[in-house]
Amino acid sequence: MVLTPVILTRIGHFLTVKSCDTCAAVCKQWRDIFTPILWHKFDHSTWRVISEHAFLFPDQFQEEQEVMMARVLEHKDLIRDLTIDHHKIMHATRIAALTKLSSLTLDSPTGMSVDDFRKGSVPFFRQFIAESLEAEEEDNMFDNEVPEDIFQPLNDSVEVVNLTRTYWRLVLMNPGLQRLTFKIRNPRYIWPLGVDKPTGHGSSNLAAVLTSASTLFLTNLLPNLRCLTHLEIGQNADEFLFLHIGTALPSLRSFVHSEYSQFDPDTLIEHPLPNLQNLVFRIAVLSTAQVRAIIVALPGLRSLSIPGCNITKEEIFEADLWEELVHPMLTTISVNDPSGFVQARIKCPNVRVINGAFFPANYLALQRLLKAFPVANRLETRLETPKLSETEDNEEEFEVQSEHQIPRPCMIKTLVAYNVWGASNRIDRYARFDLRERRSRELIGLFVGCPRLKECRGKGHDILADDIIGSAEWTCLGMKKLELDVVGVLRLSLGQESRLNTWRRKGSKALTEAEQDAMDLQLFSYEIQRQVYVRLGRLRELEELHLGPHSLPRTEVVGIAIEDEAVPGGLEMSLASGLAELGGIENLQKIGFGMVFQTPGIEADALALLWERWSIKQEPSYEGYCICR
Repeated sequence: MVLTPVILTRIGHFLTVKSCDTCAAVCKQWRDIFTPILWHKFDHSTWRVISEHAFLFPDQFQEEQEVMMARVLEHKDLIRDLTIDHHKIMHATRIAALTKLSSLTLDSPTGMSVDDFRKGSVPFFRQFIAESLEAEEEDNMFDNEVPEDIFQPLNDSVEVVNLTRTYWRLVLMNPGLQRLTFKIRNPRYIWPLGVDKPTGHGSSNLAAVLTSASTLFLTNLLPNLRCLTHLEIGQNADEFLFLHIGTALPSLRSFVHSEYSQFDPDTLIEHPLPNLQNLVFRIAVLSTAQVRAIIVALPGLRSLSIPGCNITKEEIFEADLWEELVHPMLTTISVNDPSGFVQARIKCPNVRVINGAFFPANYLALQRLLKAFPVANRLETRLETPKLSETEDNEEEFEVQSEHQIPRPCMIKTLVAYNVWGASNRIDRYARFDLRERRSRELIGLFVGCPRLKECRGKGHDILADDIIGSAEWTCLGMKKLELDVVGVLRLSLGQESRLNTWRRKGSKALTEAEQDAMDLQLFSYEIQRQVYVRLGRLRELEELHLGPHSLPRTEVVGIAIEDEAVPGGLEMSLASGLAELGGIENLQKIGFGMVFQTPGIEADALALLWERWSIKQEPSYEGYCICR
């Protein structure tokens, strides 16, 4: 097969930085192909791979700087995606004067801090930075483009203000930027833009109001960034940017607001953002009036993420007069409590994914939620629902509510929940949830009542072996991935196992009464496990199966002496316990058994079966024994 340049280029995009660097050294043709790929994305991890000397001693550090600076200057026109996550990268790119970036990410520099080189603990590094700063100070245009008075001084460090101006000048030097992200927040490395009012620190929670100098700087900056499609700045600028990006940045598709927000809804409606598709508020809890303004001013919005949506006291009296707003483009919403959209009289007919730290308090609340989001088929929640009482009365009431308060079939196809249990009979295809308490019968009901279920995954899925054996036929025969912790199987204690092993070694024909009891218990346990394996073996489409702990909570774990009493535990992995009943599954790719503590491994006959039937072998994993292809 001939590897043409087109094929090699495609291969290069899948290689690691180290592999790509190796390929670039093969020959001249490969160097011309792989070098642009190698230098396209540049960050500290790329620096470490490309550099020829590790930073072990100061003299090696200086030599590394010289070598890498030469290589950066040589290939600076190839760098398109830059992440400044180390002081080395920041100063190297500053000296190289990169001007062809399409993506720029400013992260908190790692390695040596400003304090390190101020104290002179690393002399070569300090000299390197000082030379860079002197070059910047000699540049007259630098003062004009990024004046010092636009920043809010948080300390008296001259180095920090110069670093800050370097960041912003790099933005100005790259008018072709499509993505700009300021992840850096630490005042040791950057000063934010100056403000006239508090910025929301502490208990004030007030939005930033920029000074006239800072406002003028951003006003002059935005026209130079008209190619931007993603913007995340912070630095006290988010509130100003949010109300002006509609006119200043017409190509912007994604905006992240990482500060407090108190924007006037009417002002936003007067400055609409017709092209914005993704909007994220990281900490600002919005009022229902603000959310309604977003729905009106952002007609093309497809994804919205806000911490919360609360109705104020003033809005309570106005809510009855609001007209219902419909946003046909939204498909994904992330909000702690989506009921605020119901209060705001907002309907999103095409939202399919709802993510947040919420769970409907009852089925009536779920009904109202689904009215606002009629086609939602994926709920992601991270809060624990109120625990149901174990009394029969409450269980009957639970069943009545689930049957009568939802007048139509729920369309929820995916439930992603953490430490919760709820609405199992509403899950259609995919389920991922963690449980803190045993819900064996509810899990069985999920398998019996959800014929389209494809995946059921999560932690804490304890299910009793007796419930599996005694349940109605499972209808989820198309299940692909299943995670269970099969428990309640009577297993031999350490003392009983020891007696049987001694009897087998001696080859004695006669059994004592204790040995006979242990033998009977083992045969009974094997029969129970075989029936469980039979039920699981009917899921012929399984690709991944996790069956929980195959070891027992023995004496070392529970702290009591158990010699002759049976111990409830999980499934064994042996032919004697019925593992061969899974043989009808055609495409099994992974089977896992967790471990409670170190016990003997999987039986040799079971390993032989797994290899012969599915060509899978034993591999140790963090959670225990995981057997995978």
